[in-house]
Amino acid sequence: MVSLRFLVLICFFCSFAYSPSLNAIIVGSLPITTIDIPAEPYATFFDLVQDHNNVIYISHEKGVKVFDGSRWQDINIPDTYLTRMLYFDGVDRVYVGGFDFFGYINRNQYGIYQFTNLTPNKPHIEFASIWDIMACDKRIFFRALNHVFALNPKSGEINSW
Repeated sequence: MVSLRFLVLICFFCSFAYSPSLNAIIVGSLPITTIDIPAEPYATFFDLVQDHNNVIYISHEKGVKVFDGSRWQDINIPDTYLTRMLYFDGVDRVYVGGFDFFGYINRNQYGIYQFTNLTPNKPHIEFASIWDIMACDKRIFFRALNHVFALNPKSGEINSW
């Protein structure tokens, strides 16, 4: 009697394993959305990040384009001609690095995106471009051609070497 129940149970599971519905073919196209980016005369886009609100940030020559799902906003970064790297800190800031500058973008109390420049004012520091931004040990690191900058987001202190 036990062997008959066991045999029936195995047949039951095998019928699901070889069901034709498990081998169904996907019909149609995948759910991909195309987003048209507002064009610049010589647009070059370098990096893209998405924050926790699904807002998309795209770096380009003169700044960062922000897409909130329905409209585009342009955040121009003064005195630059190359915005290269972006990094979302997981909380509320998108760090930005480019040619001889770095800083971050966040929303002010009115919901407007604004850029805060963190570039040191020391005239002897010329670091070319920021090539990478990463977080480690509760600090944000900006790797440039000739320097590495470490920002403590809580205190605002910046170290470089």
